[in-house]
Order: sequence, then C-alpha cells, then structure tokens
Amino acid sequence: PTGSPTASPSFIPSSSPTASPTSSPSSGPTVLPTSSPTISPSIFPTSSPSKRPSSKPSNAECVIEADLICSSNIAFRPCATLSPPSNPRCSELATPIISLSFSYQSDSTCSDSLNQQGDAAECADLQPLVGGLVNIGCSDLFGTTYPVAPTTVGPDDVFTAIVTNSPTKVNCTISSGGSVLQWNTIDISGGVELDLKEKYGALQVEACNDQICTYQLEFTSEFTNLGSDIMNITNATRVLDGEVKDFLEDLNREGSLPEYQIDVGDSASYAEGGISIDTCTTSSFLYSTFGEGHPPDGEDCEASDDFAISFNPQCVVSLELDCVYLETGESCRDIPPVELVECDCVVPNDPTGDLSRPKQLQFGYTGGKCPPQLDVGSGVISCDDRINGPLPDTVRVTASLAFATFFDGVVDKDDYFLLDRDESTNTTILNFVDFTIRDADDNDVLFQVFRLQTGCGAAGSTGILLDQPYASLAFFGFRCQDDVANFCLSDIRFDQKAINDGVTDIDITRSDLTFQGQTTNLLNGAVIPLNSGASIVSSATETIKVCGAASYTASGLVEANDTSAIGCSNVATYTF
Repeated sequence: PTGSPTASPSFIPSSSPTASPTSSPSSGPTVLPTSSPTISPSIFPTSSPSKRPSSKPSNAECVIEADLICSSNIAFRPCATLSPPSNPRCSELATPIISLSFSYQSDSTCSDSLNQQGDAAECADLQPLVGGLVNIGCSDLFGTTYPVAPTTVGPDDVFTAIVTNSPTKVNCTISSGGSVLQWNTIDISGGVELDLKEKYGALQVEACNDQICTYQLEFTSEFTNLGSDIMNITNATRVLDGEVKDFLEDLNREGSLPEYQIDVGDSASYAEGGISIDTCTTSSFLYSTFGEGHPPDGEDCEASDDFAISFNPQCVVSLELDCVYLETGESCRDIPPVELVECDCVVPNDPTGDLSRPKQLQFGYTGGKCPPQLDVGSGVISCDDRINGPLPDTVRVTASLAFATFFDGVVDKDDYFLLDRDESTNTTILNFVDFTIRDADDNDVLFQVFRLQTGCGAAGSTGILLDQPYASLAFFGFRCQDDVANFCLSDIRFDQKAINDGVTDIDITRSDLTFQGQTTNLLNGAVIPLNSGASIVSSATETIKVCGAASYTASGLVEANDTSAIGCSNVATYTF
C-alpha cells in the first residue's frame, strides 16, 4: 500500500441538499374502502361447463366410403370391358355353334321374321302369343332336347340353349298352359347365314357362342365406416335410368350392432341383379349409388360411386349383285353367244311360205345415211335421203308394207325396237319392208325412206346379216315362227341387294349401279330404313350386245347411316 492517500477528501459537498417537501403528507386515504364487495358472487357459473370429452372425438371423423361393384353373367367379361361383338355373323364363326341365346319378342309373329335364311328357316304360328310368362323348349330335328336356361321367360327376357351334338338345325317352341304357341326351325350349320339381332318369329338372336349382345348385370353397393366411431346409415339409394330406389331397409350389415349401425371398419351392402344391358344398341348406361352416415355427435358424412358405359355399334351392310337374262330368266353368265349369222327362218317343204316368215325382227336406230351402193338381193334395195346432213338423234320410225304396219314409234339413237305381226290385218312380216324415218313431232317432215329385202324366209337366198348397218338402222336379231331366235341386243336386269348384317338399324342412303360407264341411282334420292337382318333389292334394266365375243362388268355401291354417325358402305362387282 501507498504511504498516503492518492487524493485528499473534499471538505465541501458537490451540491446543496434538495429543498423540503412542497406539501405535507395527507392525513389518510383519499377514498375509504367499501365495507363489502360491490356485487355478491354468483352461486353458479354463468354457463354450464361442456360435457366430458369423448375418448374418440367424432367431429370431422365421420367418414363413409361407397364402392359400386359390377359383375356380368359371363365370368370372363368384366363389366368395364363390355363392347359390341366383333363379328355379328354367327354363321362365320371359326367353331361350331354350341350356345345360342334368344330374347322373347311377344308381339312378333312369323310374318315379322327378319333374316337371310329364306327357306332354310321355318316358322309356324299355332296360337296367339301371350304378353306374360311362356315356356321354352329346344331340340334337334330328331327330338333330342337341349338344356335351356331359363325355361320360363317373359317379354324381352333372354334364354340360352346349349347345343350338344352339332346339328344342322335347331327347333325351339314357345308354349303356354301346355299348348305350343309358335315353333321355329333355324339353320345353325354355318352354311346358311345366321346373324345377331335377326328375328325368327318371336325369337331374336342375342348371342352365339362368345359373340354376345345382351348381358345380365349385378351391382353391389357397399358402404364402409372409415371414421373413428359407430355410424348410423341414414340414407342408401341408387339411380338407374332415372329411377331412384331407396334400399336402406335391404342393407346387409356386418357386425352385431343395432339396426342401421355399423362399427368402425365394418360395412353394409346391397346387391341388385337381373339388369339387362344391350351392347348391340347405341346407348349410354349409368348406375349410381349414394350413402349417408350419422355419427353419435358431429357432422354427417356422405359418399357415392357410379358405373357408366356407352355402346356405339357401327353398322354393317353387305351388297350382293346379280344379273338375269330377261329372255330366258337365266343368269347373265349363261347367255349363249350369238354368232354373226344371217336371218334364216326357212322351213323345208313350206309350199305357202307362211311358216318361213319371221315372227319378229330387231333393229336399232343409228342415224346413218343411205348406202352409196344399193344391195342386190337381201339388203337395202332402194333408199332416199330427204335432208342434207346427219339425221336427228330422235326420230319416228315406221316399218310397213302396203296396209300392214309392223312398227311405228319414236326412238332415240342407239335404241332398239322390234318389228312384229300387224294384229289389225293379221299380217306377218313379209320379205320386203318399207321404212320411213320422220320427225318425231311432225309426220310431214321426212328424213329418209328405204326398202329392205330381208331374205329371212326366202329359200335359196341369203338373209340380212346380224350386227350390220342398213341405211339409218342396224339389224340385231330375229325370231322365227317356231320361236327359234337369235338376238344381238338383249335386255338384262341387274338386281342389287343391300343387307343389314349389323346389330343396329340403319338407313340406306345410296345405292348406285355403274354399267358401261353410266351410273344409275337406284333409290332415286330416297332414304330406305332397314332393320337388323332385313334386306332391300333395287333393280335396273340394261341392254347388251351378245353377238360375237364380248365381256361386261357392272359395279354396285351401297352406303348407309346409323346411330353411331360413322356409317358404313360396301361394293360388289358382276362380270360376265
């Protein structure tokens, strides 16, 4: 330590003490305290205390799950995969038909049949059909019965026959009260067309083997409690095709709780079957289910589920083109070729010559002028052109001799016509014929006159030749008194058959035939409705030349619309 302090202490304070208080202290409190509380305490709380908290809070814990489960009557066809059959033609299946399903159309008699089997199928109405339940039985033609399920059906119900021995035909009967109302025999051999949705009397084809139009569905509505407490089911409904059904009373519940209650993790369900769905009809299908739950306390909860599917089968139209030779009714492919021969109707030992006269002569108008050199013998033996330049395309042709007229009419260029017996004078065609070519509207205007010596019935002379020109005409054929005939120009008829081979109804909007570069609208702009399995035949008559070697090809086109808005078409050709 230092020997003396670092600094000496000050003798005087640094500042003077503060002044005395400005006022004297009060003698007591300004306000005396009250003797008792202002308000008496309440005996009870102003509001009741809340209930004792539950061990499982349910508010916002009511959770219900809805599941809709669909199953079809065909195990390997889940509902979500249902679609129109890929091949509506049962007769073209790779394997024999072993199962065949029909729906019962109670308002259809045998006359309502729509199919392509013709005489291969048979139908008989024995008594009026009934609109209620009927019994079904199926067998082969030898009486061997086939299993049928169900054996009793009502209108629009479907039954299936199991064919066990690969028959060519199956016979099914519709009975009521022990009496057969109608029976049908249907060819299932594969050699005759058989299509889905075809009608055989009151039976409409709905399935063959795995090609199926109509299914039977079952829907199971399942509601599960996923909350944390017991839940009451307060609402359970379904909607099908706009129809609302309440099935709360029909719920099957898990567990042993009282009515309508399901415990946590348990579920309640409802199954509804026998619902038909037709994949061969353009349609939309919707089945919806809805459930609502109520917990012991807290808010309600709800859930829903649905199954929706649409079908849009596209139309299928086939086309068949056939040709008939009108002279004989034979196929055009069987028309015998006509050689380029002369007109010859001479009958030996015919003293009067009447039997040797031709019965008919066929000519066509060509518009040609008189030949530069007249014929000697058969042919044009006199000719006079009354106008300069070409003859018109349309003229009046008169073929006559004296008072007998064998033809008189207006023809167009390339048209053909027949000279025939004059019925008024009972005169057959003679060796000479006078032709007059006039204006089609004015008989006083002549274009050409010529005389033709046919030589058809003159023994020892050469007759006029087929497919050769004679002035403004060409000779195309003849028929003798014994009906032996050779015609170069012949009428044929094309028959174009459009068939609805699909499963949906269609409208035929176009049916065209093209022949020799010319296209004919066989419908004349009309639209023809065609049910499934039905057909329509449109025809057109044409003229062909069969003299010498010739070949012809016709082509057909058909177009159709359907409810899918996609439409369909097909073509066919015929060559001969």
